[in-house]
Amino acid sequence: MVLGYTKNFIIIDTVDKINILKNISKNKQYNFDNNEIKKVSSMISYLKNNQLSYSVVINNAFYYEYKQQWLEIYKIYLQYLSKNNMVDFDDLLILTLKLFSQHSEVLQKWQKRFSYVLVDEFQDTNEL
Repeated sequence: MVLGYTKNFIIIDTVDKINILKNISKNKQYNFDNNEIKKVSSMISYLKNNQLSYSVVINNAFYYEYKQQWLEIYKIYLQYLSKNNMVDFDDLLILTLKLFSQHSEVLQKWQKRFSYVLVDEFQDTNEL
């Protein structure tokens, strides 16, 4: 439980993510249509893939680039995932980086086990 997740964490897919965002939006009584929910989802992925945490976004100029309601949904979404031991596809990249950069013993374990790693995800071409 190095990063705060148990071994039986759940990886949610894009459909699950959209459904969670829809439920949050509905619970907050925001009248977001499917298009706006997809924009919120894209914003979340953008922020995560650029390693911009909620606290960083809310405390600087990025805050003004997005609707306040979108950022509120983002915060609730992060809390929901954490509470339910879930990660989304973006988290898989972020958490791996965090794990290896903050826990050298874990990095060394995997470096000893594998000489090479093949990544077959051409679409994941961001810096992360």
